[in-house]
Amino acid sequence: MSVRRCLGALGALAVAVGSAVAVPATADAADSCSAYTNRAVLGGYEQTLTCVGSSFRVVAGLGTTLTAATAEATSLVQDPAIAALNCTFSNGSSTQLGGFGVTLQCNAPAGLTFRQGLGTTLTDAAHEAHTLAQIYAGTGQLCSDYSSNPVTGGFSVTLQCTGPAGLYFVTGTGTKLTDAAASARALIHF
Repeated sequence: MSVRRCLGALGALAVAVGSAVAVPATADAADSCSAYTNRAVLGGYEQTLTCVGSSFRVVAGLGTTLTAATAEATSLVQDPAIAALNCTFSNGSSTQLGGFGVTLQCNAPAGLTFRQGLGTTLTDAAHEAHTLAQIYAGTGQLCSDYSSNPVTGGFSVTLQCTGPAGLYFVTGTGTKLTDAAASARALIHF
């Protein structure tokens, strides 16, 4: 096993058992995080991390399993695309037709923003919101899952986006709610 793979495995193990986690540098400074609290929420779990770097903050991740929630919280701090946005999941989760909805709150340099993510599972919904934050960080397009509806054979998801040309909506369909959200995301104007 290479040293890199070994260190990666040790880092994953540290996260899994709730030990301190060293996080790579963000735009301001390196954050050091530790597992803080976890709780059951609708559809799964919420794991919070306390992080200290350029400032103190609490980051919450959501997932169908505690492991997925921990991985999501860690990713919100470690993902270089969105680390500077200071994102955390707020208010647990809600049921949506075909799955779950989550809200990702980001305190970006341009101000507080929210992204709604929809998915068949809580992990899928959290991933959707996280991906929409990555799109915002990379393109400046502020998109959020806006609504879901049943359609013949599955679901539709409509995204509301604000880009350089103003406000617009795109709708995608899929057999599962997760598929419909990904289909809508693929239609974002770049």
